[in-house]
Amino acid sequence: MPPPEGPIPKPDLPNLTERQRLRALQASGRLRPNPALGQNFLVEERLLERIVSAADIQPGDRVLEIGPGIGSLTHFLLETGARISCVELDAALAVLLGERFADMPASRFDLAVGDFLRYNFDPGGGVDPGAFRIVANLPYYLTSEAVARVLTRLPAFRCAVFTIQKEAAERLGRGPGSKSYGPLSCLVRWMGAWRVLFPVPKSAFSPIPDVESVVVRLDPDPARFSDPDRRLAFFAFLQQAFSSRRKTLANSLAASGAHGSRIRVHDLLGPAASAARAEDLSPDILHDLFLRLT
Repeated sequence: MPPPEGPIPKPDLPNLTERQRLRALQASGRLRPNPALGQNFLVEERLLERIVSAADIQPGDRVLEIGPGIGSLTHFLLETGARISCVELDAALAVLLGERFADMPASRFDLAVGDFLRYNFDPGGGVDPGAFRIVANLPYYLTSEAVARVLTRLPAFRCAVFTIQKEAAERLGRGPGSKSYGPLSCLVRWMGAWRVLFPVPKSAFSPIPDVESVVVRLDPDPARFSDPDRRLAFFAFLQQAFSSRRKTLANSLAASGAHGSRIRVHDLLGPAASAARAEDLSPDILHDLFLRLT
């Protein structure tokens, strides 16, 4: 059914459950979930509360929410007394968010409209890593890129709590020797502890997705964030190291040309590391080898 002509009235949505709010917005014609943007909105309030609880948020903490959608999770995050910074790609959703939280002071809520993959978080004069948390219901298509962005570009944070596809969570938690162990899972393991907390049933979303979801938490070591340029360089090194799983580490790195000739790479790595494959080496060993080459 096409949207009605002329100005669309703003629905009165006080005291609605998140599921009712979503239905009201859809019925008004102001919201049409976009599958291309992975818009499966999490609207089960019990699970939203559980996600917020998993982030251990305290009053006055700073929280970054990626892709807030209609603000279901944002609402519960604000109830903690924290300051919530949101990044939303969909301009139409940003309008709805602005209306929903119009009475919230700027010291408690701010919204950036744009692509998180190009977003630079400014702590505004510095923020205690212990008081900075990240929470998001990540679109499935964006999971790997968003996690990589968090780990390579953002300042140190206490924890990140993500709702993501179950398969992606398992892949990102893999270690050496697994075929799913790759540049990003290696970076995740090097940065900190990655845990699957609890499942999220399909029925908790609207529209209902085709895949299973879980909530995960990453607790990083703040010391790993001391030099953002080095974090990014280490991730680029891992991408080179895992670029061809059939090749030895020395051959994969030499093929990129970033570290000189194969002889130089072999000499710097040493015989044992040169003959190994990246997928068989732990994150700490790979980081030590990265330091040797740079």
